[in-house]
Amino acid sequence: MYFKTFWGRDQHLIWGNLFFPRPLQKIQEAAAPIGINFSWEFSKDEGLHARHIVTDTGWKILLDRGLDIFQRYEMSDAFSFSNRLQEYRPCKAFEVTYLQ
Repeated sequence: MYFKTFWGRDQHLIWGNLFFPRPLQKIQEAAAPIGINFSWEFSKDEGLHARHIVTDTGWKILLDRGLDIFQRYEMSDAFSFSNRLQEYRPCKAFEVTYLQ
C-alpha cells in the first residue's frame, strides 16, 4: 500500500492488491459528505509491497508494520472505549522512520 497524501482534502492511494476494491469504495463514500476527495488506483507493479506515506511537502514516512499496529480488542462490545476510540487501543511494537 502506498499513500500519496496532501494535507488537506485530497487523498490518493496506490493499492497493490486488486482483490479489495469494495473497502476503498466504502472509504470514498464515507469521506465525500465531509468534503474529502478520496481516490485510488491499483498498482501495475506486481511486486509492490510498500508501507509508506509520501506527503506533498517532501516527507516520506516508513511504517514497518503498515497500518496493522493495534493489538486485538473486543470489537463487538459497544461500551468498550477501545472499540470507539483509537487512543484506548493497545499497540503492537513498531517503528516509524521519517525521511525528507
